[in-house]
Amino acid sequence: MEKNKFDLHDLSSQLTARFGAITELYLFGSRKWKTDSPRSDLDILVCHSKHIRPDDLRVFCLTHCPALDLFLVTGGKAISVANESYVEAETTEELISRLAAVHFWSRDTGFLDADITWDFTVASGIDFPLTALTSGTPESFNWSKELSKLFEFVESQGLPFQPFIGLSAIDAADVLVNVLRRFVLESQNLNTKGKGITISFNNEYDLQNAFYIGVKPWIPNLAREEVTIKYDGQDKSADFNAFGSQVVIEMKHVRDANTKASVVKTLAGLSDFYQRHTNVRILIFFILVDAGVDLDDSRWESDYSYLANTPIVRTVILRNPK
Repeated sequence: MEKNKFDLHDLSSQLTARFGAITELYLFGSRKWKTDSPRSDLDILVCHSKHIRPDDLRVFCLTHCPALDLFLVTGGKAISVANESYVEAETTEELISRLAAVHFWSRDTGFLDADITWDFTVASGIDFPLTALTSGTPESFNWSKELSKLFEFVESQGLPFQPFIGLSAIDAADVLVNVLRRFVLESQNLNTKGKGITISFNNEYDLQNAFYIGVKPWIPNLAREEVTIKYDGQDKSADFNAFGSQVVIEMKHVRDANTKASVVKTLAGLSDFYQRHTNVRILIFFILVDAGVDLDDSRWESDYSYLANTPIVRTVILRNPK
C-alpha cells in the first residue's frame, strides 16, 4: 500500500492562514485516540469568529489532504463540511468534552503542547470512510473519490468540468487571466499568408471581442452586461460575468496620460465595491496599455489588487503589442 506523509503543523498553518476567521482547532476521533490506520480520516473541530463557507473548507480538504474532515462548530453543534453529518450538545464546552477533543491550536497562542501525533500517514488511491456523526453516534460513511464525484462537486460550485478549470472561482479566474494574456501575445503570430483574419487592439471593445471569441466556446455561461455593479460612485453593467456571477470582469484601455488618470480614478474607487458586492467572489480588471504609455505594470498590478478582501479584486496589465 502506497502512503503519503502529512504534518498536522503544516496543514493547520495553511488552514488558519487561509481562513482568518478560525479561532480554535481540536482533534478528535481515531487519530486523537491513536487507534488510527493509514485509512483513517483526520477529524478536527473548527471554532470560528464569523461565517466560513463549508464549500471553501471542502475545497481546502480536497486540495491539501484527502483524509481531512473538518467540523464547523456553532454553539453546541458541529457539522462536517464533507458530508453534513453532525454531532451536538448543549454548549461548545460540552461538545468538546463529549468528544474528548484535544485542543491543539489557538489564534491567540498558536500551537499548544498537545499529546497528539503530529506526523501521520495516509493511504493513497483509496476511498476514505469519512466520519459520519448523528447526535454523537459514529457511523461508517464512504465518500467515493472517483472522478465522477469530483465532477459533481465541481458542478455544485457553479464551475464547468468540461473543460476542468479548477475547484473554485479563484482557480477559474486564474485560467481566464492566463488565456487572455496568451491571446494578446499570440495575436501577433498569425500566419501571414492568411488575409481574412487580422487582430489589433484599438480600444477596450477590441479587447472585449477578443476575450469573448477566445473564451465563449469553452465557457458557454460567459455573459455580457448582465450584472450591475457599483464602483467609482456609479452604477454600470459589468463587461462580463461567469460561473453564476462569481467572477466579474471589467476592461479598460490606457492610451495616454488622460486615460491613464481616468483609469486610476476608477481603480481608486474600489472600496465601495467591497461593501456592495459580497456575492461576487472575484473582480478582474484587465487594463490594455498602449506601448508608448509610461506606466509601471508590476506596481499597478500590486497596488490595485486586493487579494485578502472579499470579494477579491485583481488588476491585470496587458501591454498592447502594436
